[in-house]
Amino acid sequence: MSYFATEREGDELCAAGQRARDVEYEVFARYAEAEFAELDLELECRRVGEAFGRSKAWVEQAILAYYRLGELPALKALQAETRRLDVVRLDAIGETVDRLHNLPREEVLEELDAFLVEMFTPKKAGQILPSAMAIRRRLNELVRKIDASLAPDPKKTKQRKDEKDRPLGACETTFYGLNDLEAGLSITGNVGVIASMERYVDRVAKEGKLTQSEAVQAILTGQLCTNTKIVLHVFAQKTDPSSYFIPNFGWTDADGTAWLESLMEESPEGVRSFVCEALI
Repeated sequence: MSYFATEREGDELCAAGQRARDVEYEVFARYAEAEFAELDLELECRRVGEAFGRSKAWVEQAILAYYRLGELPALKALQAETRRLDVVRLDAIGETVDRLHNLPREEVLEELDAFLVEMFTPKKAGQILPSAMAIRRRLNELVRKIDASLAPDPKKTKQRKDEKDRPLGACETTFYGLNDLEAGLSITGNVGVIASMERYVDRVAKEGKLTQSEAVQAILTGQLCTNTKIVLHVFAQKTDPSSYFIPNFGWTDADGTAWLESLMEESPEGVRSFVCEALI
């Protein structure tokens, strides 16, 4: 049976989380209906905020998140059935919907709707529910691909499509000659990928009682095959979790952050993330 980690049967915390989402749905689902299209947002935020005991900003976020859900009928039906998504995740989806004004909206919304239903349908037991940040990343990638496919300039279309289709965490590898006697190898990638490579090589070296250089040579020449598992430790600021710090390598860029988050979703036991008040 497939389910998200937020929906474990018999788990009291999961049940409490579901009740919280049920309450959000009970209060705000009405704004996904057509009759609320012309509502007085200022008045509605004040009325709901006073009754619900939440700030005007939070209530506005919730109302608009559900309002934009009304443009995604398949996801709206899934949410009605499961109340799987909280306001924060729905708001992340809504941000993408708001940016579709330069594209054929109806066609793109249909593709976006199907993509989201697929994203929020679990494929295995205990699957991690995508975070708001992961949702934004995936939707941004989808919209960029759609945008590239609609671009009028064929050369520009191909260039943009190649860039967007490039897998997360892709590396640039170069083999080159130095002189008549020596040659070199260079690997360039985002901080997260290179740090995980170093961690893997060091682990293999330790298990095989090799130096780091010997381990690299053995791995790349096929002399050594191993199922070695590693754990990568990363840190994030509590106030700004958009980038991760990896000791000895520094901060991740957008690609590195996206790659780490995809890794955490697929293999959460492989990356240990620590949230800190501040990192100098």
